[in-house]
Amino acid sequence: MSIVPASANDWQDFNRLAEQQGWDVPHNELSFYPQSLNSYCYALKSADQVQGFVTAVLHGQTAWIGNLIIDPTFRGQGLGGYLFDYILQQLWKAGAASVWLTASNQGRPLYERRGFELIDEMVRLRVNGTGSENAIGSLCAAELETLYQIDCAAWGDSRTAMLSHLGRQGRLVQNKTQTALVQFDPLGGILGPWYVAEGGAFDGTSLVEEAQRCFTSETELVCDLRASSVSLAAFARLGKLTQGENVLMAVGDRSGCSLDSMIALASLGSMG
Repeated sequence: MSIVPASANDWQDFNRLAEQQGWDVPHNELSFYPQSLNSYCYALKSADQVQGFVTAVLHGQTAWIGNLIIDPTFRGQGLGGYLFDYILQQLWKAGAASVWLTASNQGRPLYERRGFELIDEMVRLRVNGTGSENAIGSLCAAELETLYQIDCAAWGDSRTAMLSHLGRQGRLVQNKTQTALVQFDPLGGILGPWYVAEGGAFDGTSLVEEAQRCFTSETELVCDLRASSVSLAAFARLGKLTQGENVLMAVGDRSGCSLDSMIALASLGSMG
């Protein structure tokens, strides 16, 4: 048994496992990992058979672990913990000061045993588009710079590699106090990252409604919200909320992060 950098063929196995698990993994995320210099992707193999998979991204000193998955045939043997410990060690060696992830109820004990602490509950919002067509486009340089600055103020780290990649197929939606990225993905629409200015009034529904107009009624828009940052009752009137299944966790020095302004993650849990 060995842990090796994931090959193109290994990614095919990951897609198979993710589909079996019912995961929503956006194409924009999958295309980021192989070409990014600050990403880590490993396959756990035995006799050339993929038994597990894990990905991570290092944004400066802030790391994210996502997509930890073990083939159901090989579960119950401690392989998830073995693979997780390996990627965690790689991130510490690379200079990470803190490591973040979103955890399911099933996976949470694994992370708690390794010192991860609860930061917040995550709530997934699903709504359908209201527009006449699915929008296309990309962020201009000025819009990207706006997003970089707001994002860096929250995380205390530069996450430009990820944000520039996601912004290649997206649109910035803003009002006087809020800024969010609407991502155009073959999977559907994704709303995030989403920030509110310090001391600014939060009217979440208006920004979601603006994002909905970027897609037709056949296209679903998904957003992973930080539960303590929003009024869930207002969002429940817009679409379907999934609550009580995932939490935001972290370990390490988080003194540089100030997440009061963060409403939603930039990804569906795997990149932050």
